Amino acid sequence: MLSHGRLLAPNSNQYELIDSAELAGTQVSQSSMHLNHQIPRILHQTAKNETIPDIWVDSQESCLTTYSSYEYKLWTDDGARSFLATEYPWFLQVWDNYPFPIQRADAIRYFALYHYGGIYLDMDTICHETFPIEKIEIDDITHNCLFEGTLPTGVTNDIMVSSPKHPAFERAINLLPVSYSLTWWWAKLQPYAAIMSSTGPLFISLAVADYLYEQPSLPSPTVQVIAPTSLKPYISDLQTATWHGWDAHALKWLSNKPFVWFCLVQIRAASMFSFSRLPRWKPIAIYLTMPVIPVNAILTATLFMSLFVLDRHDESTAGERTAGNPLCQNVLYKNNFDTA
Repeated sequence: MLSHGRLLAPNSNQYELIDSAELAGTQVSQSSMHLNHQIPRILHQTAKNETIPDIWVDSQESCLTTYSSYEYKLWTDDGARSFLATEYPWFLQVWDNYPFPIQRADAIRYFALYHYGGIYLDMDTICHETFPIEKIEIDDITHNCLFEGTLPTGVTNDIMVSSPKHPAFERAINLLPVSYSLTWWWAKLQPYAAIMSSTGPLFISLAVADYLYEQPSLPSPTVQVIAPTSLKPYISDLQTATWHGWDAHALKWLSNKPFVWFCLVQIRAASMFSFSRLPRWKPIAIYLTMPVIPVNAILTATLFMSLFVLDRHDESTAGERTAGNPLCQNVLYKNNFDTA
């Protein structure tokens, strides 16, 4: 792993509304750095191995340059498994049985941030400026983390910032085996849905919300959310989505075809109505129509998950996506970094 020093020091204890102009104006000299930070100056990224694919070479280099004074941890498959075997051996059975590599890439980022703290960035992220972490550090609380808001899940996991041992990430890593047990048996039928709900943005949104609902008051200063538009000065997303398979592309197509979506809803409703009208005393008829059940299950999942890809990567609606996010507004939303 590459290793570097530290960069920014905390110079603010506020967690009220902070705008983009205030963030952009933050300048911290090397002489004012402190050795102890609430959020460690560590940059985490994941890759299959240390040979970075060509499509990510430039983006990784941009982040290494931008965060050159941070410690850098590249989590490869082998390195991540060795870490888990030493620190969290109870998770190895789930880790080894994940059907998709992206699930391991998702899972290790939660363990890394829980164990070490720091900032996580996807490999397809281009870094422009160092994110001013000191602006979200709060002196009078122990734990603090930041997520990017998105619709419709709540938050996403392509950029995350956290102090070590944050209870929200503790909740997440403890829920990973639960989500695996609920999805492994149908994951091959609906990979996109399984990944989103077992380790991806939907999973982390639910895990963080589960933690927050137990807090004495909401919103909680221990979890903050930043609008996608406010991240533009600091990062750009290449949106390579290398883990997307045929089903993800089909869902994207379906999400942009409302008439087809409507027809599928009608087919599902009609088939379930027909099944409900079957005479219960005719076991042969019921047996012959049993395929309706799995077909409807797959169709229902397809229709439901198609809602999760509507305009998720449309930069023109980034602000509206977060502004209309009830999870961010009512539960998670603490900092508003939108440009005035």
